[in-house]
Amino acid sequence: MSDDAATTTTAATSFVPELFRAVRSDMPVSVRTLRGLPALPGMVLLWFFPRTMGVRLAASGWSAAIVAHLVGVILGAGLIVWAVEFPQFNPIRMTQTVDPSALEGPDFHEPPLRTMTAGELVRAPFAAIVAWLHEPATPGIWPEPLTTCMLILLVYVLGLLCALCMMPFASAGESSGRFSGRLAGRCCRLMLWSTTMVIPLGIAWMLRTPAIYQARGAPPPDLNDWVFGSLFLLWWFVVLVRSTGRYAGPAEGPAWEPREPQCEACGYNIAMLPVSTNCPECGRPVAESLPARRQPTPFAAAVGFRQSFFGFFTTLRRAVSDPTYFDGLSVYRDTAPDRSFALWAAALAAGLVGTAVAIGGPSLYAPFGEIAGKVAIVVACIGFVVMVFIVGALAEVLEGKRRAMSSAAIVAFSMSSFFVALGLAALLVALAFVALAVFSEAFPQPEDSTDEFICAALGIGIPIILVFATAMIMLTEFRRAARQTRRANG
Repeated sequence: MSDDAATTTTAATSFVPELFRAVRSDMPVSVRTLRGLPALPGMVLLWFFPRTMGVRLAASGWSAAIVAHLVGVILGAGLIVWAVEFPQFNPIRMTQTVDPSALEGPDFHEPPLRTMTAGELVRAPFAAIVAWLHEPATPGIWPEPLTTCMLILLVYVLGLLCALCMMPFASAGESSGRFSGRLAGRCCRLMLWSTTMVIPLGIAWMLRTPAIYQARGAPPPDLNDWVFGSLFLLWWFVVLVRSTGRYAGPAEGPAWEPREPQCEACGYNIAMLPVSTNCPECGRPVAESLPARRQPTPFAAAVGFRQSFFGFFTTLRRAVSDPTYFDGLSVYRDTAPDRSFALWAAALAAGLVGTAVAIGGPSLYAPFGEIAGKVAIVVACIGFVVMVFIVGALAEVLEGKRRAMSSAAIVAFSMSSFFVALGLAALLVALAFVALAVFSEAFPQPEDSTDEFICAALGIGIPIILVFATAMIMLTEFRRAARQTRRANG
């Protein structure tokens, strides 16, 4: 028999294997960790080296994470309260020469004549919290104790939801039970460790407050506070995301387990069926259910910066415009490239929305131009964080349909392409406003209540319409993606 005939016979009689190979065959990273309280000093390194320290702190256990969280939150909150509520005792403030007239008012006094001792400085953050909590309740300013407890509970619930939304970005293929899996525990511990960043926030507030008080006495909350807070939120989020990037646990979980072949149309077990035949249940060709039919995204398959750059925009275009995109998407592979794609897409979308606010707002209302840059920074930072959490929530929904978290994450990461479409739409609308203002002078500074109403309606109504339309499109595509990847083999 000739070689060509033998090859033809082998191809004609090839069978689907009993099990498809596992997604990962490599072992997780091996790192040296400190268990328990000796790991506490690592929280400082986490703020600046999250990828290196995150994997170590996540493996240090629950006791260290809980103690670090309590120390960080109490100390950081104490510093903030100290700076805001008792500025006259701020040690940074005491070293400055301040005009007494800048501290006029019943709540502001001259700094004390003597400096604080080292022991008083150590106890001051905790004393500030105690003094603040025991202040008399003021109607409309200080909430009742029950309301305070509810707010604290709400903050912890939001923290838990954020940890769960981080699971798709942290997934390395380990078990991912909602509250009991290794992935869930790792994300919750890293969330606790990340809250220690309240300490540098408190220190920054201590350094920032004296200059403000010196400039204008008792400063009301202003846009600078929002800019400062949004930049800190961005820093915290980057630290949290990067800290979840490595896994050092045992090689146990869906990524290290072989998978049962099934028909991608009906779920019938096609193990050991000839590749050239059809599914006995639904008649779909067996070859259309093989893993090789599904391929990674152009961005995930790219090598080098040049290919990644063009692959990024190719993936964006295909994910938004191709209705069969998810039908050919490989969802059983390393999630790292798709995770980077989602972060890039969210950052690009947030930048586009922020730019739209900066250039479109002044054309609707001229005085807005004075604060447009600050508002754009706030919108971009908060928008980026919210978009990433939405992607994580979409993956959680998919994972709830009895599929591996890593495969659900890859599908959800591609959904982030629609945020870029939202950003482009917002930018086009802003440019349209600019064109109207330049060529027809339709939107100069409003001169009467009618103009103000029209500007407010356009400035608020159009973004709401864009967000709603994007949400509806994403929901439709999300259902299609879930259907087309439900029984994927590759």
